[in-house]
Amino acid sequence: MCYNIAYIEKRAERISAHYGAFFKPEDRQLKFFHVSGFVHPQVYVITQEEPQWIQAYEWGLIPAWCKDEKQAEEINNHTLNAMCETIFEKPSFRASIRKKRCLVIVSGFYEWHTLGKKKFPFYIHHKSGEFFSMGGIYEHWLNKTTGELHRTFSIITTPANRLLSVIHNSKMRMPLIFTKKDEKQWIHHDLSKEKITSLMKPLPDGELKAYSVSRRITNRKLNSNTEEVMEPLDYTELQGLNFN
Repeated sequence: MCYNIAYIEKRAERISAHYGAFFKPEDRQLKFFHVSGFVHPQVYVITQEEPQWIQAYEWGLIPAWCKDEKQAEEINNHTLNAMCETIFEKPSFRASIRKKRCLVIVSGFYEWHTLGKKKFPFYIHHKSGEFFSMGGIYEHWLNKTTGELHRTFSIITTPANRLLSVIHNSKMRMPLIFTKKDEKQWIHHDLSKEKITSLMKPLPDGELKAYSVSRRITNRKLNSNTEEVMEPLDYTELQGLNFN
């Protein structure tokens, strides 16, 4: 699955040039070394409807059909991820996957390797060291009580590739990650179900790198949004295992 990400890119112009899109002035403030989806952070996305803008959306999709705030709060902890195998069937996702797809911009993400009764966190990033695009879906939900419009999204997951099968060995899942050539296709209008399905596949082997990091990201008493959490940390228990 994918519940923990990082975004540390400082140069907005590099991202704008890559995507051919621009940040809205009010949204150019995000940076996190680690953030959990369960706090429902704002994350940069590029939507199918407005591909010219890079916008901050709340992680945890709230379907437009939600009746009230109580129902929205019950749903959004369960919509951080959407499995590619069932996304066309689930009530929370089936409308968005056809007409509201998005790119989620990240620097990397975190997953855990299970060894016996212990779990070891890993930071996974693109081999280039650059930001990259995860595949997502989005929705807009209007709170009729407050009048507030919530712009929300979910990250799609796929079966793991070879690297993530080794690291995330308890779940064997990974986020949908695009090569550059597939980014624009994902947010193109009028894609058939067959074409959308063909794009939801594991990233080819060799595109990602990973290393083990501190368990600080799971310690609720400590601030995990610090550069320290991204520093490599070797564990004696993992010596001899190949994670790249």
